[in-house]
Amino acid sequence: MLIDVTTGGELFKDVSAKTHTFFVPSTKYPGTETHIGILSAVKHKENNPHNVTRLAKAVVTNAHTRLSAEMGGSWSTGTIDVPEGMVLKIFMGRSLGYGQMRVQGNLLIRVREYAAYRRIGIATTQHPDATNKDVHIEGRFDVLSIEEARSLGVDIPKGKEYFYDPLMIKKGFTEKIMYPEILSAPQLKSTIEVNSKGEEVEVILHRKRRMLKL
Repeated sequence: MLIDVTTGGELFKDVSAKTHTFFVPSTKYPGTETHIGILSAVKHKENNPHNVTRLAKAVVTNAHTRLSAEMGGSWSTGTIDVPEGMVLKIFMGRSLGYGQMRVQGNLLIRVREYAAYRRIGIATTQHPDATNKDVHIEGRFDVLSIEEARSLGVDIPKGKEYFYDPLMIKKGFTEKIMYPEILSAPQLKSTIEVNSKGEEVEVILHRKRRMLKL
């Protein structure tokens, strides 16, 4: 499945913004969390066993004219071929100026052929000299809640749920559905039950999927 991805960042004197997309290990696609740009550039199969492929050289846009060693940055935009069912994490961080809280969040998505075609906008500085005010990830994928991601085998450490919270996500991401989904995906939920032998076993339940509001 083809996904358009923008990564990078831009730093000014008092505001900054950055975003990066990562491959996230799951039951279907085990491995190590890796930046999608690095993974798609790897030629050796043992380091890229799931064949994440960059279709063409990414377009790099240098940020505003570098005024000092502390200011600058760049954005990289490209199309990545991602296997069906792979989970990706979109990280965003934004500082709005002195005395204001830094916004940081992670959005988890699952690439799926029959999902809605979405365009996720990622917050930037909106500084008047900013090079790129349209940072996004676009393609057919589902937006996952923490519960949904964990049911797919994604490890979200205890104490880190804050960065995946819908309220935090809403501060850093916007969602636009360009084309509706073709076919809904079953929502999975795991539960622990005791079988006839007295053993605890994990049971995967299917239930109707709900939309996660951004």
